[in-house]
Amino acid sequence: MRKGRTAPWGLGLLFIHLFLCIQILSASVKNNTLPQTGMNMFPGSAAPAVRLFMSASVDQLQTDVATFDQTLNTYITNGKKLDSDIQVVLKGLDLINTMATSLKNLDDGLTTVEKLIKYAQALPQVEVQEKANQLEKKMQSIHPPVTKACTTVNNFNDKITPTRQKLQSFDDKLQKLIAAAEKFEKGLNTYTKDIARAQQCINSLPDGSTKDGLQARLDQLANASDKRVVEANKILTDIIKVVDAIDKKINTEIKKLLEPIDDLEADIAALLKDLTEIINPLKDLESLFSKSFCVPFPDPSIRHPLRTHSVCIGFDIILQGEEKIKNEIERILGKTLYKVAKAFGIDKLVNKLKDLGDKALDPILKELHLDIKVNLPGLGSLEQNLKDLSTELGDLSNMMTLDTQPLQDAFDKIEKDIQDMENIYQNCKP
Repeated sequence: MRKGRTAPWGLGLLFIHLFLCIQILSASVKNNTLPQTGMNMFPGSAAPAVRLFMSASVDQLQTDVATFDQTLNTYITNGKKLDSDIQVVLKGLDLINTMATSLKNLDDGLTTVEKLIKYAQALPQVEVQEKANQLEKKMQSIHPPVTKACTTVNNFNDKITPTRQKLQSFDDKLQKLIAAAEKFEKGLNTYTKDIARAQQCINSLPDGSTKDGLQARLDQLANASDKRVVEANKILTDIIKVVDAIDKKINTEIKKLLEPIDDLEADIAALLKDLTEIINPLKDLESLFSKSFCVPFPDPSIRHPLRTHSVCIGFDIILQGEEKIKNEIERILGKTLYKVAKAFGIDKLVNKLKDLGDKALDPILKELHLDIKVNLPGLGSLEQNLKDLSTELGDLSNMMTLDTQPLQDAFDKIEKDIQDMENIYQNCKP
């Protein structure tokens, strides 16, 4: 064979190779599948991935469904966070409502202590008198701010009641929409697969009117459904903006105004506990001051050799000492019986009366602890704090607009599209 010429069998192999390439490419076009990088002509090497052919309408729907799915995930995540933060606000408002009761109880407790402290001041024990005087000054110092705080908190609760109700209503809508979004997302996750399945089935059909008709139906549904998906995504995106703005407001402005409430309520509860521990023994002391103690002494006669008389002296007189007790005995008995009592031994009577008084007083003194701390550091700033909180809650109320019906309507329409997509697939199946 002469140099520079190609052997006939070489040209034959080349023509066969080209023929096979043309056949494979024709089959790919016919079945609507095209290689991503190129056709593999060499046995034993890895074949490139083949991408499912989709019409422009179907491909756009797939893209927008994926975007909407991401938006749904964002709403569910952000919505749940806002729901949690709203619960914090509602709990804080409940605590302020509870504080109104606590302050009223504290105000009543302070009034009671101020009324009863005089009985402790009247006791002869110097230490008790000093502590009672100190406590009285503390009560007089803290009582006016507590009374004012009662009014402030009651006015606040009355003012924000509509806002609290609106916040609860908003949160109810938020939770329902989260539940609806989670349910809808499960269906949307299968929509992408359903679209691909319908397209793949149509691709597998032989060319002809059936294939063309189903593709036309698929494209028509894809175009219509895509508009609904895009619109739903826009609606939900706007809702997310509202959700995020409200959550930012709560976290940057409202939570910091609620934080001092916890500490103040705890301080009020602690002071109430201490006051209760004081009030009970003070009430016992008040009762003791209204009691009288009686001791008998003999007054025999010929006809009544076992005759006795009793003399009863009030506890308040007993506390004043021997001379006061003797004077009271003489006043009660009169001169004749007083002489009889003296003959019996007036000092014995006085000592018995004092002993009875001491025995009644001792257990009360053991329970009477007047050296308590009166510490309500948050009370001074409460009025301004609630004023600022009321303003921020008013602004929050204006932000709480959540019309969920358009999105729910969009969900319903897309769910119908999902069913229509299933129908197209069923019609395509042999």
